[in-house]
Amino acid sequence: MIEFDFIPPNFHQAQCMRTAVRTRAGLIGTMIVFMVLWVVANQREIATASAMLTEIEKQQEQVSIHQEKRAAMEAEQARLQQHHELLRRLEDHASVVVLLSDLSQRMADTVLLTKLRFDSPSIARYTVSEAPAPAPKAKPAGTGAATAPEEPKEPPYPRGNRLILSGMATDTTEVIAFVKQLEDSPLVGEVQMRQKGPITWAGRRGQGFELTCEVHDQLRGNR
Repeated sequence: MIEFDFIPPNFHQAQCMRTAVRTRAGLIGTMIVFMVLWVVANQREIATASAMLTEIEKQQEQVSIHQEKRAAMEAEQARLQQHHELLRRLEDHASVVVLLSDLSQRMADTVLLTKLRFDSPSIARYTVSEAPAPAPKAKPAGTGAATAPEEPKEPPYPRGNRLILSGMATDTTEVIAFVKQLEDSPLVGEVQMRQKGPITWAGRRGQGFELTCEVHDQLRGNR
């Protein structure tokens, strides 16, 4: 028996195409459903992660603020320590009031002080900064004469407590007597005298002088 197929071939091809399209559409729909379910399931975790990132950024900002405050506090602490060290040194060293009282008792009526200066390295170091020494100038080429070495300059603050007295007296013997009185004082020592010759001050004439002496520490009882 011979079977005859009167259906056109195009119909079979279209039927196969429709079946393939339905199958692919079903697969795509299934994938979309799974993706939606995955996004919904992980949406809470994503929100939690975003909140954690925001919190971390805030903590980083707080850390930066605390670091700036710490640097400012350390700078203030260093300044206060320097101030405390200055006060401690001022308390440990000779009192100018006691020193002037001792000088007034040892100075004769014929001796007049016109200027007084008290130098202390422990105090001056907080107010005077050492400037770098200038570089020596280059010697011009072709000159054979040697240049004399420069004299060492005095440091910006003294190496020890020092008292410098400038004044005048009726004659040189009065100055020498005043120097002897200073040498007997337990507060000063190593008195050096420099005469300035006749001077006039406030209408009075006399022999000018300048005395430089070392000031001893009163609390430690030097001398």
